[in-house]
Amino acid sequence: MNIPALAASAPAHPLVCLAAVAALLLLSGAAICMDLAYRRIPNLVCVAVALCAVPYWFGISGWSGMLSLGGQLAISLALTLPLALAFALRLIGGGDVKLILAMVLWVGMAKVGTMALAVAVIGGMLGISLKLLNLVFWRIRTDNLPYGLAIVAGTFVAMAGDLGRLLANACLAAA
Repeated sequence: MNIPALAASAPAHPLVCLAAVAALLLLSGAAICMDLAYRRIPNLVCVAVALCAVPYWFGISGWSGMLSLGGQLAISLALTLPLALAFALRLIGGGDVKLILAMVLWVGMAKVGTMALAVAVIGGMLGISLKLLNLVFWRIRTDNLPYGLAIVAGTFVAMAGDLGRLLANACLAAA
């Protein structure tokens, strides 16, 4: 992408975006650590992840970014029933459901499918890795999967292009 194209897609408030992404990184790290250590993702972390999406979308395109957030909220609400069913069938944990619903607020509407595919692939690789580790070291816990890692990684895979453009624009603005 050339410099004029970067400038044309520049965020309305790049520092607000960067602050929101920094908060997302910290909260994602907390979610991963809690999930790996205790197999639980606290509600407070999921709520904070969801709330930090508001300044991110505002920073991307000002008040019109709130329309994008509204679309993301609609997708998140549409995913609630299938994810609740997966939770009821004990296919996924409650914290994982809440984290997915919060993370969906961060990706663009066109990238929800990319996020879902990335989460599934990374989760599959994580599950296979844990099973292999269990064969070598039998004390590895494999009765449930710390899926928060896959959810966070899949979200960042889906956001990679947007985050790259955001950083490039922030660097151009600083220069």
